[in-house]
Amino acid sequence: MPPASAGPTAAAVKPPAGAEPPAAASTPSVAGAAAPEPSGTAPAATEAPKSSTLNISITGDAKRGVILKETSVPYKEGTTVLDVLKQVTKENKIQMEFQGKGTYAYVQGIDNLYEFDGGPKSGWVYKVNGKAPGEGAGSYKLSAGDKVEWLYTLNLGEDVGAKMK
Repeated sequence: MPPASAGPTAAAVKPPAGAEPPAAASTPSVAGAAAPEPSGTAPAATEAPKSSTLNISITGDAKRGVILKETSVPYKEGTTVLDVLKQVTKENKIQMEFQGKGTYAYVQGIDNLYEFDGGPKSGWVYKVNGKAPGEGAGSYKLSAGDKVEWLYTLNLGEDVGAKMK
């Protein structure tokens, strides 16, 4: 992603040839307001910068269904999958239990749905941007714009597209 200063800014846009320059300080400026673009040019901000948020959702078994619909949370550098899960479950008053830390962190239950409740191969798995990273939730660091899905599996992740290695 190019640095924010790489593209043209409102101050750098020159009026078309023959146009009168705007009167200095004739209209009050509004912080954050975009300057009008010259006719015939595309707006400078057509591409949104990479999001400074993350999205997370939690889906239980067939009985519970969606526990937390996709929710946006602020991104902080160094945030792990487990950090975000702890944050959203606390904010939304959803029961969540885990043990361990870092690579060895393990989510035992969410919304009172625990490992082995759905059989010997059931439990919680996660995906980031549609893929199962195969790394502990407490050590997998996220990037701005990532989409995290927590899913309850009945078959070691195979049934939810997050097969465990």
